[in-house]
Amino acid sequence: MEVQKMLLHQLTQEVIDCVGEKKFENVTNKIFAARELINVILDNSESDDLIMELDKYSKLLDMMESKVQ
Repeated sequence: MEVQKMLLHQLTQEVIDCVGEKKFENVTNKIFAARELINVILDNSESDDLIMELDKYSKLLDMMESKVQ
């Protein structure tokens, strides 16, 4: 679980960096991968704290995706 959370954090940071640098070519794929990872983590956890943390990641990805489109 911790490895998945670290990977999610890394993917999200890469999305933020790409959007900030206006390098949009791989952003959509990274957002998709991060969302899939969120789903995997949610499927394997029932922790309310973790669900709230993943919701923050999801909202951040939504915001980054809106900047790409």
